[in-house]
Amino acid sequence: AIFVAVAALMYCAAYDANGRGHAARVVTRCVLGDYLGFGCAYATIGWYLANKYLRAKTIGGHAHAVEQKVEWLYAFDVHCNAFAPTYVLLYLVQGLASPLLARQGYVAAIASCLLYAVALVYHNYCVFVGYNS
Repeated sequence: AIFVAVAALMYCAAYDANGRGHAARVVTRCVLGDYLGFGCAYATIGWYLANKYLRAKTIGGHAHAVEQKVEWLYAFDVHCNAFAPTYVLLYLVQGLASPLLARQGYVAAIASCLLYAVALVYHNYCVFVGYNS
């Protein structure tokens, strides 16, 4: 959460001239909305789907088999681990490359879309690896 706040402050320092109060609201929205809010929603959906559809069924109620369930905190941990490379790509790399990505033209638009595509695909891969373990 601290890194998300630092990245939001970096964006506010570079692009926002509305004062410290607005910067504080942006940082709060980024930490509570982007990281924790999205994370809780994403973890809840992943937790529900994993417990509903991805559990191995025991046939005949084997006496030595323990029923397996995914805990909600594990699902939130999967989100946090998958958010780390997404954070690097969409907060840090995009922030550092924003002078190039904000230009007019097809090259900047394609590079921006490609950056988001790579980040989202890698995020989904990390979530898959997290639930697959």
